[in-house]
Amino acid sequence: MPPRFLQAMRILFCNDSFPGHFEPLAAYFASDPANEVLFASRYERRAFSIPGVRRVQFRAPKERNAVRDPLINDWAKAADLGRKALESFLQIRNIGFTPDIVLYSAGNGVSLFLERAFPDAFRAAYLDNSVNIMAEEADSRTIALMVQGLSLFESHRAYAFSTKQRDAFPPILRPSIGIIPLSVNTEFFNREAASPFFCNEEEKVAPKEMVSFSIKGEVSIGLLRVIAALLARRQDCHAMLSCGTAQNAKLIRHAMAGLGPERLSRLHICDFLQRSTYRDMLCSSAVHVCPQRTNTLLVEHLEAMSSGPVLMTPAPASPLALKPGNNMAMWPDKPQDQFNMICRLFDNEQVRKQIAAQARQTVLSGFRQQEVLARHANDVTSAYHEWLGSNK
Repeated sequence: MPPRFLQAMRILFCNDSFPGHFEPLAAYFASDPANEVLFASRYERRAFSIPGVRRVQFRAPKERNAVRDPLINDWAKAADLGRKALESFLQIRNIGFTPDIVLYSAGNGVSLFLERAFPDAFRAAYLDNSVNIMAEEADSRTIALMVQGLSLFESHRAYAFSTKQRDAFPPILRPSIGIIPLSVNTEFFNREAASPFFCNEEEKVAPKEMVSFSIKGEVSIGLLRVIAALLARRQDCHAMLSCGTAQNAKLIRHAMAGLGPERLSRLHICDFLQRSTYRDMLCSSAVHVCPQRTNTLLVEHLEAMSSGPVLMTPAPASPLALKPGNNMAMWPDKPQDQFNMICRLFDNEQVRKQIAAQARQTVLSGFRQQEVLARHANDVTSAYHEWLGSNK
């Protein structure tokens, strides 16, 4: 049943890309037809919309001539993006849309001048990873702290998606930053909701045996050899590689070109999958491998665990959620061991089902998006009504 809020609200979302991490929250607020929801961004996902959410796209700023000092460059980029966003905010205000609540990304400058356009709105800032992924001494990290810090000071409420994000800020600020638990749409990432996945759309034949790989950054020679061995020794095996970028996909295709026509027909390489296709791929895989050891995202692991394959990853993003041998499998260090582990899982359906069932239960019991969203939306609206009462 769609949520109903205490009163109708005008809500503006602001992010560099549409919908980004705001997708579930925007959909949640828009599911109440009494609310009017607008989403402003620079980029957007192709052929994608959220029912009840109207879109506003602002132009990307012109590239400046770079100077030698990276600190000056990064600040100029953030300020230019903020000014372009401000132009759109003023247009939104001029057509009569005055938001009650603005939910915005604090990163990269998109919200730098938001308060100028909507000084009377309740503003909630959402921190991003830009501070965490940079070295302590990097000038770029200094700018990231400055940009997000300003957005933090101009907000009435602030949120981070992990304690790691929050703890990148000084201790004096941390108590004011709420933590949003990670969550997964378990109704969407569910084998019962998936459509058949065809590696070859022309033949419309679902693979009997499929392993999928989520690859970020450079791929190792060892991993390519594991994939080649699987295709060579298991005649029904298909390997699906989601590579993240077109350049990465091109490099892997070139590296695997010598496999021969028959094996290449069972190797499928793409740069990006639409969300529903990605879900269908997960649900059709017996094993899903996330081989990277750094910059792992727990939400990607949880989506796989909710969808039915056995997740294999070398370093669980959360030891509290991922338990090797119980609800996932460790990705070994050596290519021969990696090959053997995948083969054992292919050959033992009972073990796969047991791990998959435990994985699904882990997600349902602690990361179900429907419950997390309701709690977070209630926190935002409660803070808004409290702020509203104190400003009367």
